[in-house]
Amino acid sequence: MSSRGAGERLDRLGVRGTPRRVLLLTAALVLTALVAAAVGLAMPSRLPADDPLPAVARFGIAVAAFAVAQLARLRFRVGSGMASITWGEAALIVCLHLVPGGWLPAAALLGAGLAWTVLSLADRRLPVETVRIAASLTAATALAVVVAASLGAPLLAAPTPELALALAAGAVTYLLSCAWLGGVTVALRHGVPMGPRCSPRSAASC
Repeated sequence: MSSRGAGERLDRLGVRGTPRRVLLLTAALVLTALVAAAVGLAMPSRLPADDPLPAVARFGIAVAAFAVAQLARLRFRVGSGMASITWGEAALIVCLHLVPGGWLPAAALLGAGLAWTVLSLADRRLPVETVRIAASLTAATALAVVVAASLGAPLLAAPTPELALALAAGAVTYLLSCAWLGGVTVALRHGVPMGPRCSPRSAASC
């Protein structure tokens, strides 16, 4: 009975039907997301002493922005499946300007996690997939924050070309990271290589 109950729980979570390679990727993403969130929250916020908004309010704004960005998705059919477009880049740009960058991985983890939990109820998505998506978005956010911070200090900064460059670089990094992680997931799930396949005869041109 206990083994049957454990098996049923694994089935409900989606663990049993998910390829082991995807489960390992999910575990790595979850670990990365948790570390990024913890390290980011431990960093100094660098908010002005006379900031009119409490720190909790700014963090709440970031969580809400990431959640709304996922909930306001656009869905369209691609072949036999469905594809979704979210507004994660827009949320990232807004949050980089309004919220300390170190807080954004934790905010993305909470906001995206809550949003995709709600969306999964409608899509009947398995919990392991919800966890992987939230962790992927958090990892992409962390990398985008690093890139944006290396090019400038976007927090409450006045509009300048340097600020625009930093925000744009962060948004592009987020977009490419999400696309790459999605491609890796599909490749691992179906056991196919990423990128075009090249025959020995055409390898020189690929």
